[in-house]
Amino acid sequence: TPDGNARNCGSGGYSFSGVSMESGGDSHVIRMKKPRQVADTFTNATQEIIEILTNKAYLLCVMGFASSNFALGGLADWARYEDASVQEAGFIVGAFTVVGGITGTLIGSYVTKHYDSKVKNAYFLIPALFCIPAAIALFLAINVEDKMTAYMFLFIFQVFAWTNTAPINALSINVVPSHLRARAGGISIFFLHVFGDIVSPPLIGAISDYSGSLKTGLQITWVAT
Repeated sequence: TPDGNARNCGSGGYSFSGVSMESGGDSHVIRMKKPRQVADTFTNATQEIIEILTNKAYLLCVMGFASSNFALGGLADWARYEDASVQEAGFIVGAFTVVGGITGTLIGSYVTKHYDSKVKNAYFLIPALFCIPAAIALFLAINVEDKMTAYMFLFIFQVFAWTNTAPINALSINVVPSHLRARAGGISIFFLHVFGDIVSPPLIGAISDYSGSLKTGLQITWVAT
């Protein structure tokens, strides 16, 4: 049956989600039900994708989230300081991402829910406001000379950068019709990485090679935030 349960077809036969199985003696015969035409499936999927991508609220959520992921992905690959080893930098960035990610997600969720009934479009506004201190903290983390001070601002950035996770994920699903939510979630993940942490490391590297300065290449991260 459609819910995955077996349905007795008589004469020792059962049907499992579109597959008919008939048994006779020691042999089993499997008959597949006729699937939908490929052309119809492709057309329906295309129409759904177009409907999702023409939803302005959805696109705003996804591209905003992708820009934040652009910064996080770039830092994960390239955050370095002159007197820090690659191992130290990798550990610090990784640890800050875990702790800052959990802390920021909890803060963003709590604050957004608190102001949802008090402020219009809180699920849009709160993440946008949190991006301001995130961008400032990242700018300072990249441009200050003292390593420990830079680490402090890097952690502050991580906390504020992750505050958009819960509200934006909830918003990107709720702004589309219920029958499109699964496909919208898949498209969101695709855009999040293609326009985020996939493209940022090579772009930062290219700018660094051209300018001769990794610090110059990293400037685009706080701008993207």
